[in-house]
Amino acid sequence: MAENNIWVINKEGKNEPRRITFSGYNDYPSWSPDGKSLAFYSGGAIKLIKVEGSESLKKLTGWGGIRSDFPGWSGYPVWSPDGKKIVFVSNKKKAGEDETVKSYDLWIVNADGTGKAEYITNDKYRERFPTWSPVGDKLRSEEHTSELQSHSF
Repeated sequence: MAENNIWVINKEGKNEPRRITFSGYNDYPSWSPDGKSLAFYSGGAIKLIKVEGSESLKKLTGWGGIRSDFPGWSGYPVWSPDGKKIVFVSNKKKAGEDETVKSYDLWIVNADGTGKAEYITNDKYRERFPTWSPVGDKLRSEEHTSELQSHSF
């Protein structure tokens, strides 16, 4: 990452680095399992981009995104091992919360933006840096481990 943008380079280092984002503060890139796309944090939202550059940037969460029903800060995206889901951290308010609540919980969304975002954690911990288990049946964050066996992934 340089100039608050995300750059890619081939693993041999033979080609010049290529910038794939061009504006905003972009951070926490996560490769799709097929290596064709990146999910990343940008301006409080999760955005998606095809690495080869044939597709324009898509905003997955936040105001005006594919999931414009999902406002609020979102960050730390990570693809599921099968590439169908993305887990992320958000402070989106849950039903019954007042303005003083500052939860940072795990949510899962379909990587293509369809369906409803699924709320995974609801606790006092501030979740950060989620990771999937190798088979995609469990999640762990820096603060919390969540068994997801009751969910269908």
